[in-house]
Amino acid sequence: MLFPLTFGTSMIAPAETLPDWLQAWVRVNPVGQLMDASRGLMLGGPVASHVVVALAWSAGLLVVFAPLAVRAYRRRT
Repeated sequence: MLFPLTFGTSMIAPAETLPDWLQAWVRVNPVGQLMDASRGLMLGGPVASHVVVALAWSAGLLVVFAPLAVRAYRRRT
């Protein structure tokens, strides 16, 4: 699931050079947020907003998919 998300990031090209529709996705992509936070920690720059967004995505994914995983596990055992 993680691999396709890496294509919609600003890892290779700056977000400003991407088409408008892709810029919108890059700004909210959880992998891009983690990458921007890492870049800020290594090179210096804003970090807090990227970390908060990445943690919010992580919490949201956990809230949605943890109960589904537990339910699927209980059905199979």
